[in-house]
Amino acid sequence: MIDGPCGSHYNYTSCHNSDGKCTRQYPRDFVNEAITGSDGYPLYRRRSPTEGAFTAVLLHPRTLPSNRYFSADTAIDVAARTKDTMLTAFFNLCRQDEFAKTLLSTDVPSYYVWTKKNTWARRKCGANVEGYPGVKKDATLGRVFTVPPSRHECFYVRLILHEVSDPTSYNNLRTVNRCDTFRKACLRLGLLEDDSQWDATMAEGALLKIPSALRHLFTTILQMCEPSDPKSLWDKYKDFLSEDILREAQLLCPTMALTFNDEIYNRALIIIENLFVEMGGGGSLAAIGLPMPDRVASSSLSPEIVRETSYSVDELNAYAQRQTLSVTGVHLEEQCFSHGQLYVAFSRVGRREDVFLYSPSQKAKNVVYTEVLSQ
Repeated sequence: MIDGPCGSHYNYTSCHNSDGKCTRQYPRDFVNEAITGSDGYPLYRRRSPTEGAFTAVLLHPRTLPSNRYFSADTAIDVAARTKDTMLTAFFNLCRQDEFAKTLLSTDVPSYYVWTKKNTWARRKCGANVEGYPGVKKDATLGRVFTVPPSRHECFYVRLILHEVSDPTSYNNLRTVNRCDTFRKACLRLGLLEDDSQWDATMAEGALLKIPSALRHLFTTILQMCEPSDPKSLWDKYKDFLSEDILREAQLLCPTMALTFNDEIYNRALIIIENLFVEMGGGGSLAAIGLPMPDRVASSSLSPEIVRETSYSVDELNAYAQRQTLSVTGVHLEEQCFSHGQLYVAFSRVGRREDVFLYSPSQKAKNVVYTEVLSQ
């Protein structure tokens, strides 16, 4: 943090107490080694110039410009005042300069110079470029900042910038080869290796490892190997990764024929995400293209939850077909819960004409569908 300028010609009273001492304890004493102060707070090493240190003077200290702070009402105005970076200025240059459209971002400094107005301008010195009057080339190398693979989006943008010319915006850069993400664009351009080796590793692990060890292997691949399409690996091996969780649910409900379902997969994703964070991955699985686990809905695998969420639609349809009758009859000579009786009767046949009622008086209480009494 940088504090504002200090001195008698500034608002002196704002940073000094009644005794005239700095409330921020400046200037601080020199300390050769970092130690713990008498108040329990650390005193960091601050060597004197005689001990090999040097003095730096900040001539014009400033706090963060006020236009960096914005609200929903002023966001558009602030964005309009924001200065271009070298990359966004290159986007603008590609919209206006035909020669710039032929360049990669790393080649721009050889033909253009960065001005104080945050724009690119053609060089005035250097060798003429054939076919482009007024364009000169100098022996200048462009520099692109290093981006670690863990910063996924920035890493993929950096890869694309080394291969794609004539970008006019981030959106245009992302949709190269009709892709909607930077990762997919890199895959289409052949900038990322395929996952065949990780697929083979998971296939071997599925045969030899228990599910908990396989989850650890999968998380290690996500963290250390940066697979290009982790979603495909998950879809292919999610049954193996969730096998012990399904077995646990089957032990809770031994009378039910349980199979893999979204709840089982969700529990496996939660465990994998926990391992991913413990290994230093940071963020969530969604950041690397995997489904985001629902931690709220997966508080437990109780028998009640398993019983209500695990069923086969095909088996239910088959059961319903076995309960279908050719005709049904309802005996209404004595009072009964007529609404429920009619519901059961109609649910067992396919046509209304197949339901027969017996009521000597042709009257009954609590009949909602009264038309059947006249049939």
